Amino acid sequence: MNSSILLNFGKTVQRVRREAGLGLDATARLAAMDRERVADIEQGRAEPVLSEIAALAQALGTTAQALLADLTSDAVGEGMRRLERACSTTTDLISVIDQNLRYVQVNDAYPIHLGAPREDIIGARAGLLLPPDLFEREARPRLLRCLYGETLDWEGWFTHPRTRELTYCMIRFTPWTDPVTRHVFAILTIREMTRQRRMLDELKESEKTTSILFRVSNIVAGSGESEEIYPIIRRILSEAIPCEHFY
Repeated sequence: MNSSILLNFGKTVQRVRREAGLGLDATARLAAMDRERVADIEQGRAEPVLSEIAALAQALGTTAQALLADLTSDAVGEGMRRLERACSTTTDLISVIDQNLRYVQVNDAYPIHLGAPREDIIGARAGLLLPPDLFEREARPRLLRCLYGETLDWEGWFTHPRTRELTYCMIRFTPWTDPVTRHVFAILTIREMTRQRRMLDELKESEKTTSILFRVSNIVAGSGESEEIYPIIRRILSEAIPCEHFY
C-alpha cells in the first residue's frame, strides 16, 4: 500500500471516528486494539489488515466497505476486494468469528440465508444459524478448539433457521492468526449438501434392498421345506422392514 493511500484511509477512519463522537482511546477500546496501533493507522504510518478494518468498522458503527472506500488503486485493497468478490460468488456460508465468539465478517450468502441485514449479523454472538441448545452442546466446544489452533470438520442434518427445512451441511472450522495483531480467529465455511446426501442415502438403501433380495433368493433356492425357510426369511427381511407379524 503506498503512502498516499495509507494516509487517505487513515483520514477516513479519523473522520468517521470524530463523526461518531469517539475519542482515540474509546475507539481503540471498542475495537480491542492498541491505542498506538489505531493512531498509526489514522496517521498513515501503518497498513491495516482485514481483521483490523472489520474491528474498526464495528467500533465506529459503520461497515468495512465504507472504510475501504478510499482504497481504489492499492494492491492490498484490491486483494481484499478480490477476496470479497470470490466469497460473494459462492453459495457457501463463510464467516470470521473472534475470540469473544462474535461475527467480525460474513460473506454475502449469510444475509440471504438468514433473511437479515449484514449490519445485524456483524458484532452479533455466533450461533445465529443454530438453536441455542445445539450451539452450546456442539458448536461452541468446536469453536473454542478452533480458536486454540485446531482445524475441525462437522457434518449432519440441521434445521434451516428461516425455512425450518432439514438441510445436510458440512462445516469446516479453520483457525487463523492475524499476522499484525496476533489475534486468533475462527473461519467457518458451511456447505449445504442436502441433495448429495439424499442421493447417497437412496443409493445405500437400494444396495441394501438388492443385498436382502439376493440373500432371500439364495435361501429359497437352496431349501426344499417352506417351514424351514420362513424364520430365516423373516430374520433377513427384518433388517429393512418391520416383520413382527410376518408368518
